[in-house]
Amino acid sequence: MADAPQSDFRGSMMEFRRWVIAAFVLAIVGSCLERIGTWFWSTSPWIFNAFMVVIWVGFTAIEGWIQFSGVVRRVCWPIAGVLTVGCLLSLKPSALFSAFVLFLVPACVEFLTARGVRRRPWVWLIATPLLYGTLGFWVHLAAVGTRRLMTLIQRSFNLPATMDSGLAEYAACLVVILIFRAVVGSFIASRRPMESAPSETC
Repeated sequence: MADAPQSDFRGSMMEFRRWVIAAFVLAIVGSCLERIGTWFWSTSPWIFNAFMVVIWVGFTAIEGWIQFSGVVRRVCWPIAGVLTVGCLLSLKPSALFSAFVLFLVPACVEFLTARGVRRRPWVWLIATPLLYGTLGFWVHLAAVGTRRLMTLIQRSFNLPATMDSGLAEYAACLVVILIFRAVVGSFIASRRPMESAPSETC
C-alpha cells in the first residue's frame, strides 16, 4: 500500500512526459498549418477554419490517446476539441464573461469523458474555461516573451533578423495551451488506480 502513491506519481510523470513530447511536436506542426491556413484567409476563410479544426482535433486526439484506453472515450475527447475551436472562431475579444460560459460547452464534454476513469474530472470544468477565457491576457504576454527571446537568440548568435516571429508566437501559444493541459490531465485529473476505475472496454 505504501508503494501506491509512488506508483501513481510515476504513472503521472510518464503521462506528462508523453504529453510534453506531443506538445512540442504539435506546436511545430500546428504553427506551420496555421501559417498555411493564413495564406487563404483573405480569399477562402473556410480553409483557414478547416486548418484550425485539424490542429485542435489533432492535439485533442493525442490527448485522448494518452489518457484513455477505451475507444469511445478516445473518440469523445476530440469532439471537445471540435467544440473548442468552434468557440475560438466565434469568440469576441471584448466578451470576457461570455467566453467563460462559452467554453463550458467543451469542458462539459471533457468532464463527462473523464468521469469514472480519471481523478477529479470536474477540474476540466474550471481549467478549460480559465485557459481559453483568458486568451486575451496571456497570449499577449506569450507573444512579448517570444519576441524578446528571438531577439536575444539573434543577437547572441549573430543571426539575420529574418526569423518569422508570427510563426514562433503561434507555436509558443500552442505550447502554453498543451503544457497547461498536460499538467491538469497528468497530475490533477490523473488516472485512477485500476482496481478503483471502471473497466474501459469500449
